[in-house]
Amino acid sequence: MKILLIRFSSLGDVLLNSSIVHFFKLIYQDKVEIFFLTYEEYIEVLDPIGGISEVIAIKKPKKVKDYIGLLKDSKFTMKMLEIDLIIDLHQNWRSLFFKTVFFKTPSITLDKRKWERFFLINLKLNLYRDKNHIKRIWKDFFPIFSSLDGAEREVFFTNTYFQLKKKTNEIDYLDHRKKLKQIIIFPIAAHDLKRWPQVNYINYIKLLSEKIPNDFQIKVVCGPNDFIEEEFQENKMSIKQNYQLIRSKKIKETVEIVSNALLLVGNDTGAMHLASMFSIPSITLFGATSEYFGFSPIYPQKQFTLSRDIWCRPCTATGSGFCFRKNKKECLTEIRVGDLIDQTLKIIL
Repeated sequence: MKILLIRFSSLGDVLLNSSIVHFFKLIYQDKVEIFFLTYEEYIEVLDPIGGISEVIAIKKPKKVKDYIGLLKDSKFTMKMLEIDLIIDLHQNWRSLFFKTVFFKTPSITLDKRKWERFFLINLKLNLYRDKNHIKRIWKDFFPIFSSLDGAEREVFFTNTYFQLKKKTNEIDYLDHRKKLKQIIIFPIAAHDLKRWPQVNYINYIKLLSEKIPNDFQIKVVCGPNDFIEEEFQENKMSIKQNYQLIRSKKIKETVEIVSNALLLVGNDTGAMHLASMFSIPSITLFGATSEYFGFSPIYPQKQFTLSRDIWCRPCTATGSGFCFRKNKKECLTEIRVGDLIDQTLKIIL
């Protein structure tokens, strides 16, 4: 059987939804071939994940006619015609376009819990049953693809949610990360309502430096065009540990940096979900968004969140929009540097 998964964007969503690959491999093993349709910029995110027969990558179309142009590519069309089942993990007009064109191929659409999201944002009524987005996906698909129930089914939810290509022994890989002693910090985010103040990150680094051994490494990672406070520069950050500011130009570079981390610290961004893929300890700071929208870390025993329960939170699903309160972004500014320090020390020492 050939299954096509569709998820075009964004980084975190592509990564989290790719866990369904491991789900099908656990159930069908070698009896299924899995193809993943996404934008070409996310090939490098999917590359470490085992079980994908082929990533069908397309350029990000700007207009509807660009999608129609894809159908003129005979190689692309032939691959699509060979698919036995389409699983729509995106549920938007783009994925609907492909399901409509290839209407003879059976399809299943992921429930994105839009009504639950609406009630939580607008009425502050939480109808979600589980923070773990991956677990929700697996539970939705179980009745369709498996007859397992009870204790047999629960075994799946105690297993890892990703299967990586890297065959390195997990214990050896953990020892490798412990030797490097790298604390990776992502102080940026696409939207302002998801950004903990950069001055807080600067104070966090300086205070953390006083409390950890000198052989630790601290790396701050951002994009090539992200605004970053001047104090993050190497010549401004006078701390005892080896410190580095990295402007990552490619996703592949970010993936490599994260894979060697002992701990990841940052805002609610796609980069933090790389920690889940590599099963790395992390601390994610949530502001205007909510852990229940599918972005909560998936391994609660070693991945933690910091947030503040304020009556107006959450006010957005993605971090877009503006804060109407007099004390702007109180949901983020109320997260204290000391709280992040305490959680960090519990994990690494």
